[in-house]
Amino acid sequence: MNQVAASSFAGLTGLTVVSFESRLAGAMSDLISRQGGTALSAPAVQEISLAENRDALEFARELLAGRIDLVVLLTGVGIRTLLTVIEGAYPRAEILAALSRIPTIVRGLKSQMVLRELGVPIMLAVPDPNTWREILSAIDDAAIPLQDRRVAVQEYGRSNPELVAGLAARGASVMQVSVYRWALPEDCGPLRRAIKAIIERQVDLVFFTTAVQVDHLLQIAAKEGLEESLRAGLRDTVVASIGPTCSDALREHGLVVDLEPEYPKMGYLVQTAARHAHVLCRIKRARAVRRAVCGAREEPGTATLLEESPFLKACRLEPTPYTPIWIMRQAGRYMLEYREIRGKLSFLELCHRPDLAAEVTVTAAQRLGVDAAIIFGDILLVMQPMGIGLEFT
Repeated sequence: MNQVAASSFAGLTGLTVVSFESRLAGAMSDLISRQGGTALSAPAVQEISLAENRDALEFARELLAGRIDLVVLLTGVGIRTLLTVIEGAYPRAEILAALSRIPTIVRGLKSQMVLRELGVPIMLAVPDPNTWREILSAIDDAAIPLQDRRVAVQEYGRSNPELVAGLAARGASVMQVSVYRWALPEDCGPLRRAIKAIIERQVDLVFFTTAVQVDHLLQIAAKEGLEESLRAGLRDTVVASIGPTCSDALREHGLVVDLEPEYPKMGYLVQTAARHAHVLCRIKRARAVRRAVCGAREEPGTATLLEESPFLKACRLEPTPYTPIWIMRQAGRYMLEYREIRGKLSFLELCHRPDLAAEVTVTAAQRLGVDAAIIFGDILLVMQPMGIGLEFT
């Protein structure tokens, strides 16, 4: 049993990890290396500030004229960039004073820190994971009236149509303020090499930290005529997303998210991956072998089932409506089906028959109406067919 337990503490040792992070690429590579992994840094984006930003200047004019009723600020970097652009045309003190006179909603700790540093009061701070859903829920919970109010939303490179639509549905007139945009990196060489490595199955995990990384990765692959090959490679690779917004983007593109941390931070992403990577990699490899040998294909709807299963959500540390695991001792021992099989075979013989081992294990979970039954005495049923060296006494 020590052999099994040890794999849980292996971190990222022996695994190759592609990171698409740009601004904090070095820090991400360091985090991966500390967990024993080999980091392949492939920055997928660069931030381009919009120096002559009409949206920002229009926002400043409307704000100073008193025609903005509420502002939603989404990123700390975006707030600083917005002020930098506006300062070229209007006094900084006047802008900060005008912001202080209207309700301000912020998303994320970095946005809060920037506003506190600037001395601008915060009316509402949106809790983690602070996606558009949490922003709208927080507004509803705080009973903030939006009907016939003009709301300015500071965007962060990628428009958020769900947030805009949600605000509009609540009666707001929405002003979208883009302060910078994402572009492909000047040097796409590392990104192309990462695509090649994924296609050639030389990568164990990929880390996505922003939604736009997904867009750019597929854009480059399509340009090279490699999109389908990349998608096939990603099916055999553990896909880790930093948080819900990024996960939504992956799913929009038809990619399955294998892992997401409890908190949308780089450190939590790497720590969560270190805890679960080896198990997830083994599962991915087994599926790849099955497809190669048997030509097995996932049936339509399988991806949805995998995403929505409460048990698998719990395995990925995602929120579930209830605790989806019932632990009990030898849950299926009393069942007629189990007793009939055991009457013909010894316990070890049963364990060496993968078909029967799977049958008696899964039947217990199905009959009891639970998502999984971890059967104390029957752990051997799963371990023996996998070839793990255990003894039964």
